[in-house]
Amino acid sequence: MAHIELPTLHSCYERRMNWYPEVQRYPTQVRELTDLAAIADRFDLIMLDVGGVLFLGEHVMEGAVQTVQQLRRSSCQVCVVSNDTMHTGAMAAQRYQKSGFDLSEQEVVTSLDVVLSWLPSVQEPHRYAVMAPASHSRADHWQGMVNLNERQGEIPDSVDRLLFLAAAGWTDAMQETLVSSARGRSFELVIGNPDVGAPWRTDDQFILYATPGYFLDNFVTRTEQQAKPLLLGKPGPAPFELAATRWGVTDPSRVLMVGDTLHTDIVGATAMGYQSLLLGCGVYRQQQTSTLITESGISPSFVAHSL
Repeated sequence: MAHIELPTLHSCYERRMNWYPEVQRYPTQVRELTDLAAIADRFDLIMLDVGGVLFLGEHVMEGAVQTVQQLRRSSCQVCVVSNDTMHTGAMAAQRYQKSGFDLSEQEVVTSLDVVLSWLPSVQEPHRYAVMAPASHSRADHWQGMVNLNERQGEIPDSVDRLLFLAAAGWTDAMQETLVSSARGRSFELVIGNPDVGAPWRTDDQFILYATPGYFLDNFVTRTEQQAKPLLLGKPGPAPFELAATRWGVTDPSRVLMVGDTLHTDIVGATAMGYQSLLLGCGVYRQQQTSTLITESGISPSFVAHSL
């Protein structure tokens, strides 16, 4: 598991803003919340991210189970929208239920769900190589594609399309081989999880581990790729659209997205016309969110320390 520092995460996101949905960037007055449930009745649907919102690594965030229970007692619907590319929504819901969250399989949307709905549209799968562990539970869905992990990152000459799906098992050595085998070549790019980093807590420390967005940024920078990648995860619209269709959203202003990252959760929600709540207990747990909002010009509707 490769670790990154927060300045690296920020520089990667800022460098790739042209990949993301366009939103106005200027800091505005942001309301600070102490109780999400107190405003729940303003919304028809509240979307929750997972990392830094419900969980920190394998640890349930303090108070998160109770907050979801409180939201259940309001008039709004609750769902999860995450950039998880290792689990479908149904698989992820089972994990959440074991941790005490009252969330059904239909109430969880992951980027893997989006990827699986996109795959049938792929023509000539042999022209694709995919970053994903060979042991991935849905590996049969990308049969015919070259598995980069199995080839230690080497891209064969027959491939001109790359799918950055999941970083589990990916190593620095694989990344070096990926880059060296791509120099002088051009590729179509697709990414299932655009997150640059995800928060994780061990028993004694907080870390950010690198996710597919980091490796894609590194690849594009070092091989001078020109193609704009197709985003199948946040801040791209596909996961939001899947959730909105599932819950019959008709008024975007009555949707609230709760997340811990400005450039994915907040930018993506803003582009959809949703309101947004930025939490300071995930990626930014060691930073002042007000400073980050001012520096980035990306403004959520609300901020709070935790769910």
